[in-house]
Amino acid sequence: MNVDSTVSPAKRAKKERAAGGPGNYKAVEPAFDEAILAKARRKGMEGNLLNLAAREDIKSKGFTGSVLLEALITNKGLVNAAKHTLLSA
Repeated sequence: MNVDSTVSPAKRAKKERAAGGPGNYKAVEPAFDEAILAKARRKGMEGNLLNLAAREDIKSKGFTGSVLLEALITNKGLVNAAKHTLLSA
């Protein structure tokens, strides 16, 4: 059986991203006050805070770290619920 050795562009791009090649990108971590990060860490929400802050629709609104964290606390750490609360306000 003869196997075609050509790889589709989509598969090639996926492999390159996984290997750190062309098309690979790093998310830019938002800059927060250390006190905000420490509070988020204590509450077990640091990852949630960074996740929420990295979303384009949240970034475009320019919310502060404390506003984002308060939205997460209010919504028990649920990122999508916090996002909805922030964008519907």
